Amino acid sequence: MLKIELNPIKDHLSEIKSWLKEERESTGEGFFCNWGVIERAFQNELVLIGLMEDKPIGFIVYYFSVPKLIYHIIEIKPSHRKKRFGKLLFLESIVHFKKKGAKKVEVDSINEESYQFCHNLGFIIDDEPTVKSSNSLKLSI
Repeated sequence: MLKIELNPIKDHLSEIKSWLKEERESTGEGFFCNWGVIERAFQNELVLIGLMEDKPIGFIVYYFSVPKLIYHIIEIKPSHRKKRFGKLLFLESIVHFKKKGAKKVEVDSINEESYQFCHNLGFIIDDEPTVKSSNSLKLSI
């Protein structure tokens, strides 16, 4: 069962760094190139993670200011992809933030795979580009 951890610890961050680095080295892809962003978000308590058996299998880097929630990075460990963990992590995190007053969620910096993921969950393309990406997706929750 997937558990959402809103206050990850340094050990979680170290494990995430390890699998991001491994993915970068083996495939040339992934979010290791954004490690500085991920680390700063962790220091500012803007990272939530999904745990399986107390091990991180996914994370979200976010910004939240009622009523707007922005997901900058949504990532699942390569060995756990295509098993619905991304959907579970996303939906469970939305439940949490909705209780805290979120009305809209936006996902930025997307690629084709994350676009399909978000589109399948009901996102629509934003006509107005954001500062970070011309491919911003928004959803009312």
